Amino acid sequence: MIAALLVAVAASACAPTPAATDTDGEDSEGQTAGTSDGELTGDASEGQLCMIPNEYLEISLIGSEGKCVSTPEEPDTGDIVGVYSLVPGGFQVESESLTKRIGPMQPAIPVGTFVRLRFGCDNGWYGGPGAWILIDNVASIDGAANPTESGERMWFAVAARGEAQWSKPLEHFEWSFETVCATGEIGEAYERVMSLTLAGEGFEVTAQPESSASFEILAGAHAGAYVLENVNITDDIADGGDIASAYNFLITRAD
Repeated sequence: MIAALLVAVAASACAPTPAATDTDGEDSEGQTAGTSDGELTGDASEGQLCMIPNEYLEISLIGSEGKCVSTPEEPDTGDIVGVYSLVPGGFQVESESLTKRIGPMQPAIPVGTFVRLRFGCDNGWYGGPGAWILIDNVASIDGAANPTESGERMWFAVAARGEAQWSKPLEHFEWSFETVCATGEIGEAYERVMSLTLAGEGFEVTAQPESSASFEILAGAHAGAYVLENVNITDDIADGGDIASAYNFLITRAD
């Protein structure tokens, strides 16, 4: 089966393009290293000037009606090991039992690579829906060696839109959020904007709001260079304490 998939991929292969991010239709890619629990830290500051990001990443796991897409043929949560390829408007991973297509991003992964794709979508509790993707390399499938790369190094991670299970694409890291600024204080309705820090053995990197930061993992399964992009990580807090969150970030390979 894998041999047949490789033949099909080779017949339609096109060179990978940079991964897409929708900061108004533009693009990026992703990668990682570590393990952990995360925490939200920092207090709301009192009325200082605070610019609220208004850009969001998009994933086709969220449909045109603003809800997670879920049918028996197109589940909104999954874990697939298969062959990576590009398709118009996105990418796909094809296994023996399922082919999953996701867009609009096109992670810069060589066509034909064996990967593990994990993905999910949540409709949110107080805020809007959110989705996430994590793609790792796999060394072999059914005894066939990965034709492009050995090992388990991460290729791509993204959380998009609203209340996604954002910790899923961060599972290789220690991570934390810190409040950078807020439009008010606890006890009233306000918004807060957060930075994202990733850490592991020998490295720590922080991406400030609407900024990116490069980092390198020197050893281990995920050794290599990466870029962390903090597009929009914000909380909208009601005066009663209910929180509608937006998590929009990318981790992509830089080598």
